[in-house]
Amino acid sequence: GGVIDITASDDGINATNPNSTGTGMDVDDGSMITMTGGTITVTADGDGIDTNGSGTMSGGTVTIYGPENSGNGALDYNGTFTVTGGTLYAGGSTGMVQAPSSDSSVYTIEIGVTDTSGPIEVKDSDGNTVASYTSDRSYGNLTVSSDAFQEGETYIVYQNGTELGSVTISDLISYVNY
Repeated sequence: GGVIDITASDDGINATNPNSTGTGMDVDDGSMITMTGGTITVTADGDGIDTNGSGTMSGGTVTIYGPENSGNGALDYNGTFTVTGGTLYAGGSTGMVQAPSSDSSVYTIEIGVTDTSGPIEVKDSDGNTVASYTSDRSYGNLTVSSDAFQEGETYIVYQNGTELGSVTISDLISYVNY
């Protein structure tokens, strides 16, 4: 719970196990980030959320205004990043895009962004906005995971009022404008 607002010149939230004996960029060192509620906002020049192990999100809202350079990602994990509740917005560069892992139970829409001149809105087939993201940072990808997304429902993605595409949720991860 609560409200956390982070601005970082490198990684926003970072977890590592200093006692890990594994080496290499993709080794899961057993560290863990757990988010259960509240509102977390991260503005990071490096990775937005970086765990050399795993992460879980079961509630709340996490918004990442991530890196503008392709050497970092809005999400960066070595184990799994499981989303079972809440809403995650992870905007950042396209060089290291990672979506929530396949053991998640919340649906995700990966959006290829054309510019950052206006908000991204995800609307249901009735025209109701179910997700919205606005950033003044340059980003090429937006990951939206939300327990509001329902299997079998169609969602239309708009950027600055222009339709980017639509998707009917059937897989854990869907793609728009890729």
